[in-house]
Amino acid sequence: MFLSFNLRKSGKYLIALLCALVVGTGILAIPFRSVSVFKGEKEKLPFTKVDTEEKRQQLLSELGWQVKEVYSSQKVIIPKEFDETYFKYNELQKKQGLNLKPHRGKKADKYTYIIENYPNDLKDVRLTMLIRKGKLIGADVCSLGREGFMHTLFYPRIEGSLEN
Repeated sequence: MFLSFNLRKSGKYLIALLCALVVGTGILAIPFRSVSVFKGEKEKLPFTKVDTEEKRQQLLSELGWQVKEVYSSQKVIIPKEFDETYFKYNELQKKQGLNLKPHRGKKADKYTYIIENYPNDLKDVRLTMLIRKGKLIGADVCSLGREGFMHTLFYPRIEGSLEN
């Protein structure tokens, strides 16, 4: 079963807020189609030990992503108390076998990459990884386009494209 979503008015504001929290950059408006990411309720990433740039690049490559060097990196603190936005963001994390709850109040490294091969040639799509003690604890792919989106690290299938 594939879960699919197409964000409209209310959903795009939540996704824009989440992307702003995670990515921290403004992105131009981008047209968007529905994204199907999961085959089941939850999938696990092939591995989460990503203590070097080489291992991060290897994970992203195994998932089908093409990125260059890190676009930005910074130290962040996972909030001790989750508001509604972080609860929803953590639900996204759980879908890929990750969970931010054990890391509340802790420091992490945030790495952001520009995706070069998003389906249908969408541009200005970012991939963010949160890493604590060399282990991936959170990650997403997002855009702040007019009909912005956010999903897990799994390479998407775009409805209506030849990639289905």
